[in-house]
Amino acid sequence: MAASSDCYAIKDGDKRAYCLAVVKRDYGYCHHIKDGDKRNQCMAESKGTRSNCYAIKELDARGFVAQIRAAAVVGSDDE
Repeated sequence: MAASSDCYAIKDGDKRAYCLAVVKRDYGYCHHIKDGDKRNQCMAESKGTRSNCYAIKELDARGFVAQIRAAAVVGSDDE
């Protein structure tokens, strides 16, 4: 996994914010993402909630995030 210092080297602001949200596990960085669907995807993945999935307008992306969340929930029961 990347360190937060690696995220700061990313020039694209949206990608940098997504990287920081994932690395620091802080969905607050998602609010800096300008693209609405990517912001909601970031929020859904970081917070682990489905409500942000429904706000994603692109149907393919919405289904993909829902699959990720479902897999994470199933995987957490195994531990």
